[in-house]
Amino acid sequence: MRAIVSGWTGEKYADANMTLAGENYANEVIGLFDRANTLSEFNSATYTGVSLIALTMWTKYAAESSVMKAKGKTILQATWSNIAQLYHAELKNLAGPWDRSYGFDMQKYFGIMSAHIWTLVGKETSPVIDKV
Repeated sequence: MRAIVSGWTGEKYADANMTLAGENYANEVIGLFDRANTLSEFNSATYTGVSLIALTMWTKYAAESSVMKAKGKTILQATWSNIAQLYHAELKNLAGPWDRSYGFDMQKYFGIMSAHIWTLVGKETSPVIDKV
């Protein structure tokens, strides 16, 4: 998220330092992804959800010349592919391993991933807690 916000702001306000900061951070994210085929905060119901939002913003709002525009779609697709391998539809949960997760049962707390899954399969078959 920091990468796109910095990069977009830099482009919008012609602030080369902000643009460079966004690109530099994006390159760190991309470096981790290229090395390990993952993002930081791996498989967390909260942070993976935030990463999906940020990567979607990379593909939609990054400048055409940005590394975020160049790599965002690939990383977004790979992240969804990883989620597909680790999500258990009958249990309505992500299987481990986890990195920095607030909980292990998305039906007991609100994880942003629950909202993403809700949009794909509907509330009844998603892991969204009943209180939402």
